[in-house]
Amino acid sequence: MEKRLTAIFIFLLLSGCQTISQNDPELIRTGNTLAEDEIIARTAYENKDYVQAERAYKRLTLDMPGDALSWYKLGNIYARKNNPGEAQKAYKEALLRDPNNAKIWHNLGVVQLRKAVLSFLNVKQNSEPGSPLNVHATKLLLLFDEVIETGQDQ
Repeated sequence: MEKRLTAIFIFLLLSGCQTISQNDPELIRTGNTLAEDEIIARTAYENKDYVQAERAYKRLTLDMPGDALSWYKLGNIYARKNNPGEAQKAYKEALLRDPNNAKIWHNLGVVQLRKAVLSFLNVKQNSEPGSPLNVHATKLLLLFDEVIETGQDQ
């Protein structure tokens, strides 16, 4: 049973793998060393310059495709830029490289929870008040809100 679940997990991760085009002009190496690119990426990320940080971390994922940290940071950037689909893909890439990293699993879960919240908000907005779907969506949204509040206190 465990082997079957592992196989399903790997399949699901691989099915969402992100590809970053080496032909993107923004990702062409500018003559910096790898260490300099890492400093640029980290500094831009710390300064919340997510446009430059995204570019730098994309370049690092091309130069060091096995580096989970670059994929993780890229996921964080996408999450902060409200791009949950790309965040999810980047976190899955990070998990392929570091499958036991609790931070990556946590952030992937948060992104997926946010996507679920959006789905249930749409259910609530597009269903009749008092209908079973509307009532269920309302209950789930309250539950999600409670979970998110509790998680922020830790």
